[in-house]
Amino acid sequence: GTRTHTENDPFKRYFLIRRSDAAEGSLGLVVFVPGGQGDESTLVFAQNLVRYFLPGNTLLAHLVAPRWAAEQRIVWPTTFVRTPGMKFTTPEFIGDVVDDLLDTYPIDRGRVFAIGGSSSGPATIESAVTNPAITGLIVSASVFRPRLFPSMAGIAGKPVFLYYSRQDHLVPYDDGLLLEAILGHYGAAVHLRSHIYGHEGKDTAYAIREGIDWLDMHTASTPKP
Repeated sequence: GTRTHTENDPFKRYFLIRRSDAAEGSLGLVVFVPGGQGDESTLVFAQNLVRYFLPGNTLLAHLVAPRWAAEQRIVWPTTFVRTPGMKFTTPEFIGDVVDDLLDTYPIDRGRVFAIGGSSSGPATIESAVTNPAITGLIVSASVFRPRLFPSMAGIAGKPVFLYYSRQDHLVPYDDGLLLEAILGHYGAAVHLRSHIYGHEGKDTAYAIREGIDWLDMHTASTPKP
């Protein structure tokens, strides 16, 4: 993957991954916001995702969580869940990456998807709600506290694929059910895919491909630039 950053800001680092045999023409963009510590340890997973699982014309941006302090409990801060010393929220980071890539690559503006899970789930949910450029969302194993989000009205008309475990001892399955209900209430097209493999899941790459295909089927016609 090519390492890059937005606006020459060393805190906004990401890796850009694309298949070498990708066909010419418009690309789908996937913004991958890794869970856990949000570091480079998931880079090989993301590379294999692009190489073996995602459609061939996919451009993937693997974000790296900025470290604002030595002891940082919140990996991916949001508008309402903040961390000392932060200079920007994760949704702002995601938005800058999307803007950069839309300006640089022939991206189909109807296929700009965000993927988040566990620690990055709330930030990717907020991005999909607040950023019109994000047209679809995949979320797995994310806690969901509605009071920690802005208005959900911006999710109307967008497809969301959820991947939650009934055996997750860290994130209750009820969080997935609540997220499904609230997003649906605000007009999103939501599919909740349940599994029994615990917090980390199993066959996650297959589930992501299933999610991408589902988003493609339920995305509105491509808006004009």
